[in-house]
Amino acid sequence: MANLKLQLSDSITNNFGNKIAPWAGNYSRAKTWKLPSDTATGWGGSLYQIALNKWTIYAQYGSNNPDGYWASIRMYDIDYTISNEVQNADGSISATLTMNGGVTHSVRTDYFVAGLQVQYTFYINGNQVASWSGGTGDNLNVNLSPHSETVTLAPSTSSEIMELHIHIHYPNGEAADSDLYVGGKITNPNPPTYIPMSIRKTAAWKSLNLNNGFIHIRHSGVWIDKSKENSSTIMNTNAGHNRIRKNGNWQQLPPMK
Repeated sequence: MANLKLQLSDSITNNFGNKIAPWAGNYSRAKTWKLPSDTATGWGGSLYQIALNKWTIYAQYGSNNPDGYWASIRMYDIDYTISNEVQNADGSISATLTMNGGVTHSVRTDYFVAGLQVQYTFYINGNQVASWSGGTGDNLNVNLSPHSETVTLAPSTSSEIMELHIHIHYPNGEAADSDLYVGGKITNPNPPTYIPMSIRKTAAWKSLNLNNGFIHIRHSGVWIDKSKENSSTIMNTNAGHNRIRKNGNWQQLPPMK
């Protein structure tokens, strides 16, 4: 079975792939990171890097555009780890997810004219991890407090529980409040499974898959569970534990209704 994976959240629009942001370690480089087609209303960029037990997401909001739309470029450098990971018999994975803390920073654009007063509040799953207030052209330098959540993810499902939610409030009312979501979703890549076959009970056929059944084989004096089959390989030749002979081939048994 596979381990949990980190992917960019669906809310991130421009995916630069598995790279390190050009401003990592030097925030003044933020002005260089943008798409060739970048516009005043688009993201300046969003990247992610994944390494073993240390996952870092880099995201940038705003870019150095000559039309003066952006007062500053906001950068988010967020580090995650996974611990206590357990593979469950049904293909689900339980684990503790931790946002170890992160850094938010900003650089004023070359085209800044005048800023607005703004308040930022940062949340992970509804829990406040930082706050900041100042001007849109001011230096935003905030350290996020670490936060952990324990999850169990079913096969082929994802959770955005560790996504950083940023609520942006303009106290003087010059602009409407907004919400920004930065970060990743944790995904269980294990495929869904099922239990094939049915059993005759009280004059009716009952699906093992729908009635918490199981399939065991006796091997070397020990009962071994061979219940679960991969849903993506139904009726494939020479696949699975439980097979049926069809058209001269052994094929994986399908689920019974």
